[in-house]
Amino acid sequence: MLDDSDAEELALYSRYEDDNAWDMSVLYIDTYSLADIPDLAGLGESLAAEAYETAQTTIAGLPALDAATTFQGDDGTIYYQHYAFIQTDSRYVNFSFVTFEDFKEESDLLFQSILDSVSFGSAQ
Repeated sequence: MLDDSDAEELALYSRYEDDNAWDMSVLYIDTYSLADIPDLAGLGESLAAEAYETAQTTIAGLPALDAATTFQGDDGTIYYQHYAFIQTDSRYVNFSFVTFEDFKEESDLLFQSILDSVSFGSAQ
């Protein structure tokens, strides 16, 4: 896990051991103030206009936006990115999973299991 003290973002990487969705991907977790994103519907419309597939959903019982796209890197590599923006009482929490396009199906299953484990509240 890398923590950039200048930003409100964590990056989680796996130590490379094999060609699979986790070892070939990175998971970013960052936050935004509620003022940064007026509402999830508007964010969904903006992302859809940029060719993202979007859907309103709930994660951990909270309103959320699911969005996914493929994009080409500077070196011509095609990547797959899957976002989940979750609206809490005080912030938006964004989970962003980036992998190679070849791992799209496997990464969607992995990303969904990560999202299914998300909870907000005090640590036990």
